[in-house]
Amino acid sequence: MTGNITFVPNIPQTDDNPSDSQPNLLINTNAEPSIWGVDHIPFNVNYSGTHVQNTYLGFSLSAFPSGASATASIAYPAAGITKNTTAQYYFKNMDATFPLSAIKAFGSFLTSNTPFPYNPTILTGFNIKGNIVANVGPPITYAITLNDNVTPTGSNVCVLININNGTLTTPGNYFWSFSSNTLTISVANSVNINNTISFAILQI
Repeated sequence: MTGNITFVPNIPQTDDNPSDSQPNLLINTNAEPSIWGVDHIPFNVNYSGTHVQNTYLGFSLSAFPSGASATASIAYPAAGITKNTTAQYYFKNMDATFPLSAIKAFGSFLTSNTPFPYNPTILTGFNIKGNIVANVGPPITYAITLNDNVTPTGSNVCVLININNGTLTTPGNYFWSFSSNTLTISVANSVNINNTISFAILQI
């Protein structure tokens, strides 16, 4: 990210002497690669002009420009619901608005008959801090701590859980709680061994 980039507007004028305008024209010419290189690959290298990232210095407008077509869409940062001083990312088309940054963490792990307490094998995970901790029940619990500040508070959290065991179609065989940045999944003893448990945590 660059600081202030100088640009001299309205030059050259029709009656300017080119030699008088040259210093300002050089300033403007040099400004082009500076401003272009903020979020793009700069000139004179492979893939010049390709986006590297999108940088926002604050919340952005979510309104379509006048005359936008029915197929128009925009993506933008705006205030979150749980913490309205932190940006969340949204996608908007002519039908609705969708929270792109709602998924805060996810993962899956494999349970076993290892003596408790133990650390289940994590198959995949994002924003998981350290090991998952399994403790003896009933019910058996799996404590999953998230990275710092992933969820600013424990409120307004939605948790999706899937366990590859048909027994869990019976109500009450599993439940979850969330506190202090830790998701705890509790399951019946009968569905503990050699099951894959998957989860996703959403917050906006």
